[in-house]
Amino acid sequence: MRQAVSAETTAAARVRTATFSVVAFGVLLAVAFFPMAFSKLSLVDDDGALLATLNEFLKHGSLYDHTHGAYGPFYYSFMGLMYRLTGQEPTLFGARLLALAFTTAAAAMFAATVWRVTRSLAFTLLAEAVTFAMLIEVAGGVPSHPGPLIVLVVSILVFALASYALDQRTVFLVWAGFAVGALLMTKINVGLLAATAVAVGFVVGNRAYPKAWRAITATAAVLFPFALMFQRLYLISIAEFGLLVSVGLLLSYAPMHVDEIALRRRALGTVAVAAIVPMVASALWPLLHGTSPGALFRALVIQPLGQADNFTAEPGIDFVWLAFVSTVGIAYVAVAKKNEDGEPTLFGNSWVPNVAFGLAALYVLGLGTVGGVRTNSLAWLPAIAMIPALAWLTAVPAKIRLVLRFLVPVAILQMLHAYPVAGLQRAWGAVAMCVPCVIAIAIATERLPLWLAAGRAERAALVGALGVVLVLTASVSPIAAWHDYEQATPLRLPGARLIRVGASEVVTLTRLTQVVKRDCDTFYAAPGLGSLYFFTKLPAPTGHLANWPGVLNEREQRDVAADLARLSSSGKRVCIVRDLHRQKEWLQSSYGKGPLGKSLARYRAPLAVVGHFSVSGEGRA
Repeated sequence: MRQAVSAETTAAARVRTATFSVVAFGVLLAVAFFPMAFSKLSLVDDDGALLATLNEFLKHGSLYDHTHGAYGPFYYSFMGLMYRLTGQEPTLFGARLLALAFTTAAAAMFAATVWRVTRSLAFTLLAEAVTFAMLIEVAGGVPSHPGPLIVLVVSILVFALASYALDQRTVFLVWAGFAVGALLMTKINVGLLAATAVAVGFVVGNRAYPKAWRAITATAAVLFPFALMFQRLYLISIAEFGLLVSVGLLLSYAPMHVDEIALRRRALGTVAVAAIVPMVASALWPLLHGTSPGALFRALVIQPLGQADNFTAEPGIDFVWLAFVSTVGIAYVAVAKKNEDGEPTLFGNSWVPNVAFGLAALYVLGLGTVGGVRTNSLAWLPAIAMIPALAWLTAVPAKIRLVLRFLVPVAILQMLHAYPVAGLQRAWGAVAMCVPCVIAIAIATERLPLWLAAGRAERAALVGALGVVLVLTASVSPIAAWHDYEQATPLRLPGARLIRVGASEVVTLTRLTQVVKRDCDTFYAAPGLGSLYFFTKLPAPTGHLANWPGVLNEREQRDVAADLARLSSSGKRVCIVRDLHRQKEWLQSSYGKGPLGKSLARYRAPLAVVGHFSVSGEGRA
């Protein structure tokens, strides 16, 4: 009895130590890389546009009908709740602070997943460092984008799935469902990717389901990338992207085929029911404040289908033949080397294959991180499918295999977050791949006699050195970040506290802010410059502040024109701020050629030219 109590006390103490270590290390990482979240301003100002629409939403609670929302209601309701609880208003400073907090929390949740599976503090902190390094590279780009929030929700989904694999309790299914529902109501494509991955993990290779159901689920998931990309499949890079994801998922089925499970069918139903809660809850705020159900449906479902028509950024394809051939070979061996009892017959209990298992996971992790996510985001596909196959071939315990069975499809499908815009989304889509890789490395090393013979200090030093290498090869460095931050110029404008950028940019934005405050009562930017509303503290003339040409339809463009005309007729000095570098592109878009362009043509009386911006009022030039 005393031994049992002592064991429980020791286990609880280890959990407390791990929790403290993860939290403390997260704070250390946030401080060390703080400048990376405060040393950028988006040239196309997506950040300002999102903040401005969020600010409009907080004023009246309505979405889509009168305030253009580029994302689902969970983003606006959750972010709105954050601002309401803290008593703050949206600012560029606050958005960066939240993005840094979400990034730190997501890395901590990914680390918690590794601890839950491996109970290795060294590899837990390795996972935290690597995932943080991948995310912090883009945290300051568009901090008000829902991307950091999406990654945080994905990290909760990953933790819930891994926890359920180890301990099949309903609470973990509920958390997984909450995460899927939140993702669906933020960006429906990301939510569908998560839901598909969960369905694959629970259905494919599960004896509780009829073979026909398993086959249909497996086939539908493999075809899903092409269904998502159908509008742009004529582009070679897009077709290759879809193929890499599809092949990776297909190869991950190999261990599912030979290593069947028997999870109860109601588990997936619990996830589905739990997903309804955040979906309904997040829609209540806008619906109760005047948003029509039709507008909500169009924004959530119809509008994303047109995104590829408005803007597409093709991904860089990194195809590694060695990784591809190795993955196909290992998948074949996994299928071929199965005996009548359903166990692998190739390796037995030899420790040598575990070296291969660990090195393969390290290789895949390196493919996904070396060079940074901006330049090397797809090289780990389809190679990550090696990990669950090798786990089965090396007779990893069944619960660990189930963890990998759940997490690898999530990692593979989340990469499609980078479609149709392969910008910052590549980091948000790729980061989940780190977790199964680190878990595999930890499990493999713990089965090596040489590793077990080493002392704790030696093992910690080796894992720490690996972490430093992976962080630096991910093209981030706290020393470089602080050096560049100290060399930059503070942007001493309202809402921009602690932000530092280039000196010329500071001069331009400061002068532009002064001119607009002096000569205008309100303004509209073409193309969008939403940050200027916070710098000048002037009210926005409309809630339709979408940044990218093509997003506003003709009705919304006419609404903008009517709002500007109403303000002008009431005696307000309405100004138009134009970005001269992008003015030609804007005029050639559906904005310039549509009702919006025609309405802005009347505002041609020159007031000032500041850098590459012009400010004009009503009247002819």
